[in-house]
Amino acid sequence: SELHVSGAGSPSIRVTDTTNTVTGKFQTDDSVGKIGTHTNHAFEIFTNNSTRVSVANNGPVTIGENLIIDSARSVGIGTSSPLVAKHTKGATGNPASSGTTPTAIARFDSTYNAVLDIGQGADPYPMWIQAADRSNLAQFYNLSLQPVGGNVGVGVQSPTAAKLQVDNVASGDKGIKLVQAQAQYGFEIDQNGDNSAIYIDSAAQVSHALDIRSSSLTDGYVAHLYSNSSSTAGRKLVAITNDNDAALDAICVYAIQDAAGIAFKAHATKSDYGG
Repeated sequence: SELHVSGAGSPSIRVTDTTNTVTGKFQTDDSVGKIGTHTNHAFEIFTNNSTRVSVANNGPVTIGENLIIDSARSVGIGTSSPLVAKHTKGATGNPASSGTTPTAIARFDSTYNAVLDIGQGADPYPMWIQAADRSNLAQFYNLSLQPVGGNVGVGVQSPTAAKLQVDNVASGDKGIKLVQAQAQYGFEIDQNGDNSAIYIDSAAQVSHALDIRSSSLTDGYVAHLYSNSSSTAGRKLVAITNDNDAALDAICVYAIQDAAGIAFKAHATKSDYGG
């Protein structure tokens, strides 16, 4: 059976509920098929007697149970009240490290197997970012920040002072902490420019500008300063300058030896500078 309505202009079919004066409308107009309400009411598309798409009057569009487009054209996934252009809400979960089932709130995928997952971990609920392989989450990929230029800031909105600028460190926190369990350098600086590799400007009054400790040393050095340059006869491995006339009681070199050993030892292979 078939119901066919045709006519010039904008032929339509209207169905009205006289109790609530709601009128549904099916219409063709200028090569466009339209379906909706003719009155000031919401419109719904449903299957199996359950709403699948809901269009409010001058309000949001809801698709299923987890997707909404509000009147400001903001998209909400997992939330009915999106606060930004795209607002995604999901369950907390630490990054998956095996299998193929992600625990992320959002995922960026590519034509290759690489994916970038963003989520929130368990208590204390940190946000996390992880690059991995879609078919095997135990396969990790590298993550690049500003790969073609620009700086990165932590705790600062405009990191103009350095490639990595850390600022506004909270009381009791460290600026940077590095834990290295491998037999490799914990921190490496390859300084190719003609300037200091490390510059420390400390405002400490009762503490140290540089504090190096080694609790498990059996052989080697707590600090090893080495130069292999053949140029500049006046080079210095260590230069200590006390450049304040008011610091009358300052000590340039202070050695404490609590073990049965030598507090200070200098060895020179050239006769010019033995001490």
